Amino acid sequence: MRPLIFAFPALLALAACDSPNFQEVAATSSNDGISRSVTIVNDTDLTMTKIRARNATTGQWISNMFNGVRLSGNSQHTIVVDDGTGSCMFSFHAELSNGQKVSNLAVNVCGGGTWRIYTR
Repeated sequence: MRPLIFAFPALLALAACDSPNFQEVAATSSNDGISRSVTIVNDTDLTMTKIRARNATTGQWISNMFNGVRLSGNSQHTIVVDDGTGSCMFSFHAELSNGQKVSNLAVNVCGGGTWRIYTR
């Protein structure tokens, strides 16, 4: 298996631990006119099967943001990340088809952002 590298101009992390206990909240709108989205770029040969976001301020989780859809390797998908709190900072946790879990602990979603996952 090839090692994964994560590129984002913020704090990055590889999560090798078990999934945390998720207390999920439904995505809603902050109604403040700020676009809250992130483009997930899967530059691996693996399928991304799940992605969750956690509000850095409240610690609340947004449920599987792919809603059962899988993000194939070498593809990308933009998702809206708005839990109604007005927060811009979120942590993202994703699971790949081989069971590997990856994380990015500091993503600013206000105005759009990108989380790129790729192999060497």
